[in-house]
Amino acid sequence: MRNLILINVLFITVSMGFGYSIQDTAEGWASMNGGTTGGIGGEKVTVSTYEALKIETESVGKKIILVEKGTYKGDINPKSDKSILGIEPGVILDGMLYIADKDEPVKNVIVRNIAVTNSQKCGSYGDCKRGSDAVYIGLGAMNVWLDHVDISDGQDGNCDV
Repeated sequence: MRNLILINVLFITVSMGFGYSIQDTAEGWASMNGGTTGGIGGEKVTVSTYEALKIETESVGKKIILVEKGTYKGDINPKSDKSILGIEPGVILDGMLYIADKDEPVKNVIVRNIAVTNSQKCGSYGDCKRGSDAVYIGLGAMNVWLDHVDISDGQDGNCDV
């Protein structure tokens, strides 16, 4: 009986730690300017390839993008009104997450339960200093919510805002 209770507590703890609720309400800075809702109200799509992830994140309009476990090698530049949600542990973006647009500011983006890393190595200090970040948020981006995002191995920086 004691083991059964321990297993249930462990299961509940793990389940609570890696939920991908689509309806979470933003708190703190993510609640400013009307809140951060991502793609709520838009189409839900599930992706399992880098090509599909890139197409869906860079499309126009509200969208909830459920990302299956796997490694997605390449950069993504999501447009406004997107929720990009890893649906189980082991979702890795091996590239750069670039949340900015020189033509129109990116607004209202949620990224949750994803590891962002960059396996591309630079050869020298100067190369690294001029290299890319793992996550870059800039150029007028507003209401961006990174939740349970593991960021590592950026060349210039891991996360620049």
